[in-house]
Amino acid sequence: MGPSTIDIIFLIFKIISIILYFFVMWFIYRKEMKEDTESNKSFYINFIINGFVDSFDILMMTFLLDVTRWGWFYEYFKYNEEFIRWSPIFSYLPIFWCEMGNLIITFNRFVALNFPFKYKLYWTKKVTIFLILIQFLLPLIVYHYLIGEQTKMNYLEECNCYSLSMASSVISQKNNITATIYTHTVFILTFVMSICNIIKFKKFAKNKHSNKESRTMLPFVLYCSIICFSTLFLALAYTIKMVGTILKSENVRANAQSYVTISMLCMTVIHPYLLLFINGRLRKKFFIYYIPCTRKFFSDEVTIHKTTQQRNADVNRRRTG
Repeated sequence: MGPSTIDIIFLIFKIISIILYFFVMWFIYRKEMKEDTESNKSFYINFIINGFVDSFDILMMTFLLDVTRWGWFYEYFKYNEEFIRWSPIFSYLPIFWCEMGNLIITFNRFVALNFPFKYKLYWTKKVTIFLILIQFLLPLIVYHYLIGEQTKMNYLEECNCYSLSMASSVISQKNNITATIYTHTVFILTFVMSICNIIKFKKFAKNKHSNKESRTMLPFVLYCSIICFSTLFLALAYTIKMVGTILKSENVRANAQSYVTISMLCMTVIHPYLLLFINGRLRKKFFIYYIPCTRKFFSDEVTIHKTTQQRNADVNRRRTG
C-alpha cells in the first residue's frame, strides 16, 4: 500500500499549481490591481481570497483523503481523538468555502457584465467584505452539526486501500444529502448567471461599435462558464456519493469520494491556469513581470499583430474603393 505513480503525479501537479496560484496572486496584488479598472478590483480581491482558500482545501484534501487512503499514519488517523473530532468539519468546510468563492466570483462578473452602472454604484468595499463573510459563514452554519462528530477508518479490500468516513451512518447520510442539495443549488445559480453572461456577450458581439467591450467581456464570460462546469461535476460526484450512502455501499461511496476529490482539484487549481489562458493581456503582463526578458517577445508580437491588422484594413479599403 502507498501512493501509486498516478498519485505521485497528482501530488506534484498540486504542488506546482499551488505555487503558480501564489505567483498569480502576488502579481495581481502588486501590479494588476493598481493598473486595472476599478470595476475589476473586487474580482481580483475575490480571486486572491479564493487562492488562499483553494490552497488550504488542496492541502486538507491531500491530508484527509489521499494520505489516509495510502495507509500512512494509520494509528494516528484511527485512534487520535483530536483528529477524529476535528476531521469531520475540515473534511467539508474547505470544499464549500471554495464553492462559495466560485459562486461569488460568478455573481460579481454577472452583475458587472449585465448591470454595469449599478455595479459601479453599489458594489463597494462593504459589499465585497459582506460576501467574503458569507463565503465563510454560510458553510459553517450549514455544517455546524459536524462539530464534535467523529470519523472512522475503513479498509476496502477491492482496492486495497483505506477510506475516511463518518463514524455515524446517520450523520454520513445527512452530510451527503446536504452536500447534494448544496452543490446542485450552487450549480443552478452559476448556470443561470453564466447563461445571462453569454446572452449579454452575444448582444455586444453583434454590435460592430462594441468590439472593444466584447473583447473585454469574453475572458470573464469564459471564466464563469468553465467555473459553472466545475460546479456541475462536483454536484454529480456528491449525487453518486449520496446514492452509495443510501445503498450502504462503502465501495460506491469510496469511488464517489474519488470523484469529489477530482472535481475539487479541477475547481481549485483551474483558476490560475484559466485566468492566464483566457486573458491574453494579463498573461503578457504576468510573464513580463516575472521574466522581464520576455518584454521584447511580446512587443514584437504586438507589432506583428498591429501590422497584420493594418494590412487587412488597407485591403478592405481597396476592395470597397
